[in-house]
Amino acid sequence: MRRAIKQGGDPVIERRRARYTIPTFREVAIMVHGEHSPGWKNKKHAAQWLSSLEAYAFPRLGNLPVDQIDGPMVRDVLAEIWLDIPETARRVRQRIGTVLDYAHAKGWRDAEAPMRSVSRGLPRQPSTKQHLAAMPWQEAPTFVSNIADTLKTAENIRLALEFLIFTAARSGEVRGARWSEIDYDRQTWTVPGERMKAGTTHRVPLSPRAMEILGRMEALRRTDAPTQLIFEGRRPDRPLSDMSLTMP
Repeated sequence: MRRAIKQGGDPVIERRRARYTIPTFREVAIMVHGEHSPGWKNKKHAAQWLSSLEAYAFPRLGNLPVDQIDGPMVRDVLAEIWLDIPETARRVRQRIGTVLDYAHAKGWRDAEAPMRSVSRGLPRQPSTKQHLAAMPWQEAPTFVSNIADTLKTAENIRLALEFLIFTAARSGEVRGARWSEIDYDRQTWTVPGERMKAGTTHRVPLSPRAMEILGRMEALRRTDAPTQLIFEGRRPDRPLSDMSLTMP
């Protein structure tokens, strides 16, 4: 402001003029999504990121200049869903904060997102998160031995689940496994970094039973293409759904 005055300008007029170029919350959210989504591994997350704001934040905040959004406004948006859909509400809170922080970094807001005060203005959410019960390790050998009789599901799903157990891998890693990742000579499975949650290549030693499972899947292969999925879904070159290994 002192610099503007020395140059003969009026800081108040300049500030008012700048307001006409301040983007709306919706415009900034779209900018954030466009810049950040290429770095997100999960395409489903990228789609949900913007759709959650469209559903819960845009109706109240979408058309407001991003510099006019304060803590009470954000708190009121979240209060409508905070107790009814707590997990979604927490994600919306985080995403609103990201948009406001981005606007601050771009010079469109004087301050970062007031998310700390917003959180304190919301009621405590009931603790409803429950982890899936783990099978006692003593029962694991019997379960694996009887898996064909216990699980009344398609053979490829059953073998995928068994392969997951013998490799201690994640569901997505197993469902996305391709034949080109298998080294029969070394009896290893190398998962490329882009398919790992940590982003680094992971090499898995394969036990005799894991190799037997691969042998059976070899017999079920539709093509000899090295890039073909090992555990295909119903349609060619499409993986099993993310529910396939959790529903049984």
